[in-house]
Amino acid sequence: MTADEKRAYCEAKGYSIEYADYWIRHPMCECCHLFYSEAPHHLVTRGGGGGDEDSNLLALCAGHHRTIHNVGDLQLGRLIGGVVQAKIMAAKHA
Repeated sequence: MTADEKRAYCEAKGYSIEYADYWIRHPMCECCHLFYSEAPHHLVTRGGGGGDEDSNLLALCAGHHRTIHNVGDLQLGRLIGGVVQAKIMAAKHA
């Protein structure tokens, strides 16, 4: 998906320009770095008070996006470790 297509998708979904820019800057999954990312995952949901700031977004491929919804953010963080785990922990304890 091109940058313009990502911006158009985000505009149609009501996501901010910050959200679109994050997706454009993070084209690959932040967990595996092997596959292209889908629309970024909110670590704290928008309904739960989370925003579209970089610290609350995680670019994930389809497989890791399914996993995070199946096992939860904290469990995925434990499985992946490193920077991903630190980012999840920081967002959850902000």
